[in-house]
Amino acid sequence: MPDLFLKLMFDELLRFNNREYDSDMLQVIHCRFHLTLCSDQWYFFEHKTIAETLDRDTALKLLDFVMFHASKKKIAQLQKSDLKMGLDKLVEVFGIPRAGERPARISHNLAVVDNYLRSSLNPLQMFSCLKGDLSISTVEIFGERKAVAAKGLFFLQGKIALYQLKNNKKIGSLKTDELEAAVKYLRHDLACNPDSWETWYRLGQTFEVQMEDAQTWNSEYMNVKRGELVALERVC
Repeated sequence: MPDLFLKLMFDELLRFNNREYDSDMLQVIHCRFHLTLCSDQWYFFEHKTIAETLDRDTALKLLDFVMFHASKKKIAQLQKSDLKMGLDKLVEVFGIPRAGERPARISHNLAVVDNYLRSSLNPLQMFSCLKGDLSISTVEIFGERKAVAAKGLFFLQGKIALYQLKNNKKIGSLKTDELEAAVKYLRHDLACNPDSWETWYRLGQTFEVQMEDAQTWNSEYMNVKRGELVALERVC
């Protein structure tokens, strides 16, 4: 059974929306969901509570609060912060639907984005990009998923994954799971918000890192898989 006092405190502190009570809000989150955030700034008391499951409605209420504190840190700090665990938890709650489980509009937008990235360069489209007029026949997303994407959750997760890629490429070949994570978050953000120029830019940077990795650490791409290398160069 959920703790009614913690639930009341959670709702009231959100309603107050006063930064002076952030330490109290963080303590409530710690006690109610056993989710520790910003431990580098505040000390938390252990009250031996029973953890409550974070549901989608509550996660949506909590999203603004977590994103605010995440915005106060640089990506390098955020990557190692317990706020990253909070972001991961929110993504776990909202989820990124797999193929076959996606809503029709998200599936449509992903298909349009992927087809555009695989297509040949079109001078007229490039000119439209410079003017900010490019349209690639995506459709608008509605409901909860649009609200979550609009608050920047998937984009921020993509930026963190991209930072890890850039950092790790200096010491060795990229790990497949790290690359897939960056592409997954950024593609999903584009499916929900196709007009986000910064997401397009970060996705291009992700493919650029992948291309540089293929050229630096794997001679097979240069000698045998030149077609794949050209395709990577195009999507950059």
